[in-house]
Amino acid sequence: MQAFNLIPLQEAMQLLGVSRATIDRWRKERQLPVVKLGKEVWVDRSQLEQWVRARGGLAGTDAGRFAGAEPSPDADRIAGMGPPPDAGRFAGMGPPPDAGRFAGAVPSPDVDGASSPLRAELPPAAGTFPSFAGFAAAARTERFITVGYQSGAALLWSALVVKRLGWFEEELALLEPHARWRVSWRHADSGMELVEELIAGRVQIASVGDYPIAASRELGRLLPRFRPQMLAFDGKSEGGSGISLVVRAGSGMRREEQLGSSLISTVGRSSASRRLQEVLRRGRLDGTPVLHHGRMADCLGGLLDGRTEAAMLWEPYLTWVRRIGAGVALEGESGGGDYLTGIMADAGWAEAQQSAAVAYLKAHLRAHALMRRDPGAAAVLIGEESGFPLEVVASVLGSIRWDASVSSRDLATLDRLEPAARAAGADAPDRGEALRRAMQEAASPPAFRPSYLQEAVRALRLPSLPDIPLPQEWAEDGIY
Repeated sequence: MQAFNLIPLQEAMQLLGVSRATIDRWRKERQLPVVKLGKEVWVDRSQLEQWVRARGGLAGTDAGRFAGAEPSPDADRIAGMGPPPDAGRFAGMGPPPDAGRFAGAVPSPDVDGASSPLRAELPPAAGTFPSFAGFAAAARTERFITVGYQSGAALLWSALVVKRLGWFEEELALLEPHARWRVSWRHADSGMELVEELIAGRVQIASVGDYPIAASRELGRLLPRFRPQMLAFDGKSEGGSGISLVVRAGSGMRREEQLGSSLISTVGRSSASRRLQEVLRRGRLDGTPVLHHGRMADCLGGLLDGRTEAAMLWEPYLTWVRRIGAGVALEGESGGGDYLTGIMADAGWAEAQQSAAVAYLKAHLRAHALMRRDPGAAAVLIGEESGFPLEVVASVLGSIRWDASVSSRDLATLDRLEPAARAAGADAPDRGEALRRAMQEAASPPAFRPSYLQEAVRALRLPSLPDIPLPQEWAEDGIY
């Protein structure tokens, strides 16, 4: 829409230096000059400039970057000033040796103290600009981040809250107010789809289930350039409360051994298909036909129209099929133990963009707090973003443990999904050292690097998070 001088809302948000929530509020109050073409909403750049000037500028924004912005009243005085006395001495000096390595890795300004695990890795002046020219260069540099998410997996709904409220963009703006971040959101129907996007470099941060996390270990060994890294956990569920095998209502089946030659559907290469394999192996039902779909919605559709007799479903489809009376869970079928989800990134990207990784985790923790504190408000946001019925979303939210921290119980679940990644050091004399080693080796790759999550926890002034996994069982007071 360049010919019409129209810019998308995302660009207007970045120009003004405000969050998506603020933009939406201004639109609702009819303050912001917008143009709606079909379903798309655009902003007339010229009218936006006039609107900013009429308001006397916006505190904390980059309004001065608009074309035609008035020069500073001190511009003439500054222009006539000569170079600083030491200008000649510094002329011709090149950048510091580590400048390239730390480009883009700017520590958060709201994080203080030398004890920060991320700040300790930076040279003394890293992340600071020595002159106005440095600020101008940062403002001109656009940094692109793509976040992969799944609206059809309830245990990964925290990403929908972050996306809906613009919290990631807000945290990035706090870190580097003069930088231009461009955040894109990539929707996927399965976690392995996002793992492939991580490998290709098209996605930098991804929300995936426990099987894609475990599968990425082997991919990390096979592909030298791919170094998957877990940043934090997301939603967790116990037993069959998050993922379970459901049979069609009226089929008369109630136990695994009754499945026989019934056609079962699930999403291929997923946490659901991995658990279905366990069920069939346990029941010695290796000959049972399995239909692999690309989307969980297709598995639900197969139950509804009678094409399949059973399906391994994850939430919210598990609750949805029960509420409409289309299916029932098999008795004693636990879905393969706990069902976990988490946030992944490529280790190389996370190391180069530490501040961005921490910014996302801060938004992630804020989303968890909202879903625990006010599930009703969170359900409305998620329902609007995902399209699932509000009553289904509200019912599911309360059954999920929203916890980013790592416990030894979680590592044991990942171990069961990938026997080759057994934790090392179990017989070590120091139990704390054994757990610390388990954290690095039981899931390596993707390795857990606690410093990212610890930095986000500290910046939000939450109770400190230890380096080693939390105790075996999930505690009620140790939730992040």
